[in-house]
Amino acid sequence: MVIRELGKLAFTLLRSDGSAVRVALRPKFLDNFPKRNPDLAPLFGAKYGTIRVPEEEMTPLTIMRLMGYIREKMGVKTEEEMKKMMDQMMGIMKAVVLKELEVSDEEMFKVEKKRLDFSRYAPICQCTYPIVVCGSCGETVLEPYIRTKRGKNVCMECAGEEYDVLLRGRIVRATLRI
Repeated sequence: MVIRELGKLAFTLLRSDGSAVRVALRPKFLDNFPKRNPDLAPLFGAKYGTIRVPEEEMTPLTIMRLMGYIREKMGVKTEEEMKKMMDQMMGIMKAVVLKELEVSDEEMFKVEKKRLDFSRYAPICQCTYPIVVCGSCGETVLEPYIRTKRGKNVCMECAGEEYDVLLRGRIVRATLRI
């Protein structure tokens, strides 16, 4: 696996013969987010379906400033109003996520077949590992990443072990479940 941290909403799957498939999120899919979700259009109305923020904001909003901005935009004054709004928004967001999953793959993604040479990043070697199916989640895993828990072969994630994650250009240890 080669990670090129470019901030793009895309990934490329590559086979050892050089054939590849690149999948990228379509800008038009993001642009149409407010149209598909009119309840959220006043909040998510900027380009690419992002939250419209005041022009005077020169840096990305911190989560606290973002919550303050949303609170102001929605006219929320008390903590009780905030809790009610958050509960309502969680319901709306859940419905939106389920609705977004119904959008066709063709509308959401641009898929291209490619020929690539990643040999300078990941030279092909004669070292191959057996593939094992995790006894918990059922996904395929390279054998060195399998752990035995309660007599079952499980992946590191299902075993609850820490693993490396590339986060903002740094490799950190994590146990996040995705």
